[in-house]
Amino acid sequence: MAGAMKSRVRNGKYVFEYDVGQWTFGNVAVYKDRESSTLRTCRIVPKNLLRNPADALNRFRQLQGLKHPHVASMVEVIEEPGNLFIVSEFYAGGAIDDWVAEVESMGHNTGIDEATCCGYTRQALLALVHCERQGVVHGDLRPSSLLLTTKNSDAAVKVDGAGLTSVLDPDRSQRRRHGGPYTAPEVMDGSAPFGSGAPDVWSLGAIAHALLTGKPPNQGGGGVFSGLFSARDDEWAERSDLSRDFVDTLLRPIGERPTAVQALQHPWIKALMPSGPGASPIQDVPSKTLCYMLAVLLVPTLVPLGDFEKLHWSFLQADTDGDGLVPQAVAHRLLQTRTLTKDVAEAAIEMADIGGTGVVDMCAVAVADVIGREFLSHGPAPASEISQHLMKRFFTIYSDTNSSTVTSGQIRNRLRTATRREMERCCGVSYDQVLVSFPDDCPLSAQILAASFINCGGQGTPIGGSLQKAPDELSQFIFGLDGLENVIGGIFQACGLSRLPMRRIEVAECL
Repeated sequence: MAGAMKSRVRNGKYVFEYDVGQWTFGNVAVYKDRESSTLRTCRIVPKNLLRNPADALNRFRQLQGLKHPHVASMVEVIEEPGNLFIVSEFYAGGAIDDWVAEVESMGHNTGIDEATCCGYTRQALLALVHCERQGVVHGDLRPSSLLLTTKNSDAAVKVDGAGLTSVLDPDRSQRRRHGGPYTAPEVMDGSAPFGSGAPDVWSLGAIAHALLTGKPPNQGGGGVFSGLFSARDDEWAERSDLSRDFVDTLLRPIGERPTAVQALQHPWIKALMPSGPGASPIQDVPSKTLCYMLAVLLVPTLVPLGDFEKLHWSFLQADTDGDGLVPQAVAHRLLQTRTLTKDVAEAAIEMADIGGTGVVDMCAVAVADVIGREFLSHGPAPASEISQHLMKRFFTIYSDTNSSTVTSGQIRNRLRTATRREMERCCGVSYDQVLVSFPDDCPLSAQILAASFINCGGQGTPIGGSLQKAPDELSQFIFGLDGLENVIGGIFQACGLSRLPMRRIEVAECL
């Protein structure tokens, strides 16, 4: 029977090339499109495994609309007398599980650079965020679900099979029966909330564990996770504390576990920003962070209370599911109602979305609104250029006339506005935390401000969040001196300041 299936030309279009193997619900093979010679990954699902084949077919076809740079797209679904034939994109780099197997055979921590592990994990998180915004969870995330576009070191990750398990195994009975080290504990014990993306976050934490140490996390009785730190310390000896903290954070119980969006804010993910297709140039990251932090401080002085309240009301109306986030496309439309052009709105939101998640909160929208209306009036511009204009405006507003320095006391005095209270109430900002790294009554130059804002990682704002840890280690990873020098050096020139020798800047130096 299997041989007959292989020899057939599926739907008159696809010719069998080779077997990949089995998955939970049937066979996986590679077929070639007869017309274009393009290879495709194909899953053959027997209809007798489906409770309602017609409904499953419709839901699979809806998944064809799931498009994202890090999601393996479904090309089409073909119905046959006894099977559904699910055709997806094929990627020559294979799956990450091949890497995991190779590392495990060679010994732990061999062969996979930590920055590469971080880059792959971040791209998978971006895919999970997008899927969740579309009402789709993966449901069966494991190393074989993460495909590499090529065999080169700069390959991008594509999450494969998103949404299939929700259609084929809605009660997760098959997932529990065939669970393994990448299955979340709440799935195994049957307590996972319906439609929740939390199990996918746990599974990605387990995958990151395997990439970093060569093996998945320890399991207790019944396949339930028994604690990351029961693993031997020597398994983590060659990895950073930040990477271990990231994995531990994702492997927490469901009530303590971050969402995919929150996980993107972890200092390990932010510090080791990946290169490769779709990644932001590393030099733009510190510039965007600096723009964001300066704009957070400028909102209370530049935006009247009534104007901010209108913006907040519009955001609440746009946030239809009440989770405090809206997709970038929705935020674009929201800002266009506030006299911004489409190009400016898109550029401003892109600048405020530091993590590149594709979704933004109210604070990011307020930041984008100020940047767009005050600093992009002539059209989109690079973040490095906008950061210079923001710094000049900051000193104009907060310092004494013609002064090139400012004190924390001056900043606090001018922040006493009604809009500041609303920013703290509605946007998750704590201005006291933003300023805590600045010593009182010490002159703060553009150099110290820029270095502090970049190194603090968004402290006191949503981009810092509760996951922000280990600032000393973070400052060693993040951007490097070259990134700081490029950004801060440009600000010196724009503000008419002399260039100082570059080194790691400690705020304590001015005490």
